[in-house]
Amino acid sequence: MPAIPGAEPYQSLPWALQWLKMYHLFSYQRDTFFSRYNLRPNVETTFTMIKASFGDWLRSNSEIGQFNEVLCKVVAHNLCVLIACIYEIGTGSATVRVSSHLGCVELACRLVAGKRLYPHESWWSKFDRAQHHLEDLQRLVAPYAAGRPHPVTVRLKPHSEPPTWEYRVWFDGKPDQRWSLYAGDYLFDVRGALDHMMIALNPPKMKDKILYFPIYGEHPWLRQPGTRCYAVRDPTNRRNFTAAIRRIHKDAATYIKLLQPYAMAGESGLDANDHALLILKRLNNVDKHRRLLVANAGCDGAHVRFTRPDGTLVDESYAFPHGVATADGAKLMELPFEVDVEFMGSLSVGFGRKPQPVHEFVALLAIRDVIERHLLALEPYVPA
Repeated sequence: MPAIPGAEPYQSLPWALQWLKMYHLFSYQRDTFFSRYNLRPNVETTFTMIKASFGDWLRSNSEIGQFNEVLCKVVAHNLCVLIACIYEIGTGSATVRVSSHLGCVELACRLVAGKRLYPHESWWSKFDRAQHHLEDLQRLVAPYAAGRPHPVTVRLKPHSEPPTWEYRVWFDGKPDQRWSLYAGDYLFDVRGALDHMMIALNPPKMKDKILYFPIYGEHPWLRQPGTRCYAVRDPTNRRNFTAAIRRIHKDAATYIKLLQPYAMAGESGLDANDHALLILKRLNNVDKHRRLLVANAGCDGAHVRFTRPDGTLVDESYAFPHGVATADGAKLMELPFEVDVEFMGSLSVGFGRKPQPVHEFVALLAIRDVIERHLLALEPYVPA
């Protein structure tokens, strides 16, 4: 059904009668006309939104690949609109079923009850989303880390003097690498909350500038002893630090300087690498640029019981050293006689990538508490 009036030169053509009918429909039944006509702006608006969000080009070469790529962009656009609607509604959950020639995929989008989008306090929106990811991660890790018995193997070493039996523990269950996705999303949103706060602290004219919340383990302006050379030779760190705090309230700038890992380490005498902000920066960079590994970081609160075959108790430990069993097959001990071993313990989950330190799950909880405290302290300095 045409909904565009014909030009003068074409009104004498045989199909011009269709335009005349549409003109009468427009004149006498405008509601019906515009109910169809307004579909065009909706479609054009949708095309514009998809191009603006996901680009107006296709990377695939084949026709089938291009068709599937367009479908993926449409699905992604629908999900973005759905999530935006959920945030505007405020609470609740929604499930959308996407159908195509490739099959049917059910995608669920849910929000924590009581959480709303903060249009003028975006740092809290990022922080709440990070908390949501952390709760999901805790729920998935809990069954793995729960205390339960783990198998112990024994091997006779006949060539030792005297012959000994070697006992090794094997952990029941493997870390799920998909946990890295939840941890990575959590770290990204927590880091984003700090960056959003940094933008909010600056004047409105700086809203479109690229500013990051400064986190440094070494003092950017520290000079080498006896020279005028900076210990950190890269001037980018000093430029970024200065650009971030130059236009904010002086008390907020002082607070940001004092919470830096190098400043906190100097006051407490602790290693700056153990600071929560530096752990956040390191893990977030590993997740973005390489891969965030999930591994067993040790055994916490294990109960080990050694008994002879006749039931005589040889040894019983309720405080097995933390971190002794760091991998499958970790050696417990060697004895000159054979015993029965019962190993009961809970596993701790570690995040990181060697050779850098692997941090336990409690480090993620510490990051959350530290970031929340800093956001609350800096919020009063946000310009009205």
